[in-house]
Amino acid sequence: MGMAYVDFSKSSTRLSFKRGLARQAITHAPDADGTTVFGQLAELRRNRKSQDRFAERLQRQPGVVRLARSETGMVCILRNQRQMITRVDGTDVFGEETLFYTRVAVRMTRNTSSFQVTRASLTLHAIERLVERSAVSLDRPLLEAVDAEAITILRHTAKARLIEDGDDHYAAGLQSGVWAGRVDHSDVEPEWGLSLRDPEASVPVFSARTFLSPEEMRPTVWLRWNADPSLTVS
Repeated sequence: MGMAYVDFSKSSTRLSFKRGLARQAITHAPDADGTTVFGQLAELRRNRKSQDRFAERLQRQPGVVRLARSETGMVCILRNQRQMITRVDGTDVFGEETLFYTRVAVRMTRNTSSFQVTRASLTLHAIERLVERSAVSLDRPLLEAVDAEAITILRHTAKARLIEDGDDHYAAGLQSGVWAGRVDHSDVEPEWGLSLRDPEASVPVFSARTFLSPEEMRPTVWLRWNADPSLTVS
């Protein structure tokens, strides 16, 4: 009887590297100075040359992941390291390192500028699962891949292109799969210097708990993810 051989090399490599790569991605991520960036965005003008100079200057700042023009203004993505604390009945249970991303969409009119802010958090555990459960390249800096995934999550959240299943939310990833989590809300940080139209306004935050490949999805989630092309378009 012939012997059956199973190639564990790919899965073993990913399992052994996932924790180190994920932690490295977080610890090596430069922090953005949100206060400075928001102040500069508030001074942005519609003049094209002014925007070019602004973009060139801002893109050199640490933690600025992406800067792009939109039809009505500009979109800026910032990255920060944060410690996420889980509380149960008012008691701190554990803390986890996260990468916290902020998407700032600036809409400029003739006399004023308005801001739409959306955020996303990716825990160390969620990034580990991305390494383990996707085909993300292991021979390139993982932070670049995580940044690209975060940008996609933020777009889906800002445009309300999330899958809802019970109390859970899912955002399609660039890699084949979805980020599982929920939409929370955070306060507008006073350091941003924004004037609120609604004093009760808050910022939506997609809190990613894990990454699911198609094999790990619930059937109801897989059907929605597989059937709707808009969910996989970044």
